[in-house]
Amino acid sequence: MASNDDVKLKAVVYSRVSTEKQDPKAQLQAILDYAQKKNYEIVEIFEENISGSVPPMERPVFRQALEFAKRNHIGIILLYDLTRFYRAESPSEAVQTLKNIMKNYGIVFDFVREPEIEDPYLRELFEFLKLWYASFERWNVSLRTRYGIQKLKAQGKLYHRPTLLHYYGAWLFDKDPGELTPEELEVAKKQLKAIILKYWNNPNIARRGVGELLAQNELREVYIRYPKAPKSYWALKKLVETLFPGEAKPKKKTKKKKRRKWER
Repeated sequence: MASNDDVKLKAVVYSRVSTEKQDPKAQLQAILDYAQKKNYEIVEIFEENISGSVPPMERPVFRQALEFAKRNHIGIILLYDLTRFYRAESPSEAVQTLKNIMKNYGIVFDFVREPEIEDPYLRELFEFLKLWYASFERWNVSLRTRYGIQKLKAQGKLYHRPTLLHYYGAWLFDKDPGELTPEELEVAKKQLKAIILKYWNNPNIARRGVGELLAQNELREVYIRYPKAPKSYWALKKLVETLFPGEAKPKKKTKKKKRRKWER
């Protein structure tokens, strides 16, 4: 299975400068370096020359960045630091603006570096944001995992613990269980179905002993090569119900014969 770090999260960059003395190239390069470190895939870059005191939603390019991200289902916008977002008159105004944008657009803002803030109110705001981003990082890891699973699932690759079908297919095609193609799994499924149901539907064989019978007979080589391949009753029962629905015959319950009083 692919690791979480192999999955890139898509992001857009918003770079803002307000004076000629500020270097947009240096700011942008720092963001790109950070994106590479965090394994983000930069989809688009938006640059704007405007004062930080202008509310974010009143900036044309900032709004373009938000609309682009929302339209393309991108959940992350990278900025150089907190001051690039908004130099509000009060921390509460900046926090409320941040919350509103995240809620309305489903966006997460990630800042490249901590700004050197002398103002105690802004410092308090940033400390709040750092705590919030700690939660975001946990969400980030979870999101990467889900993206990785979706990617493997879309490619028809193994994204969960191998079942007996995967081990049988790996033995049949001499491959790793995670490398089997959907076509190879289908071939393996047809063969395994005939093997398992021969025992599973036999009224003279207890289903709880089917795993051991398979390990001693048709699937002996599979279990020798893959000792961890499941053979418990519950694993086989789940496999049969999932892959061969309607094929398994219900087990007939034998009624115990009531003994008559004089036979006791």
